[in-house]
Amino acid sequence: MQTLLKPTLLACVLTASAFSSLVQASGSSAVGSAKTGDSAIYGHGKRVFAVKVACDSCSMPGLKLNKGNAEELLQKIPEIKLSSEDAQALSFYLKRRYKL
Repeated sequence: MQTLLKPTLLACVLTASAFSSLVQASGSSAVGSAKTGDSAIYGHGKRVFAVKVACDSCSMPGLKLNKGNAEELLQKIPEIKLSSEDAQALSFYLKRRYKL
């Protein structure tokens, strides 16, 4: 009986180990993961919106985006005090997120 228990236990441990790595690999990108290309620009634009446009002390505090006001915001980007890089990233984010 004990001879059968060791291989069964080993099989269970290996199976659990394999499934745990699959679970960790699924889903959206985790905080701290390396982003490149469009993903990096999109993430940068999303942060610009949250930190420099819609924060409590920003020009549009608490703004909840939808397609309509995203179009309006896209037109107002030149009026918002942002670096060129931040403005481009915000524009990219809005266009990609709301298919503008």
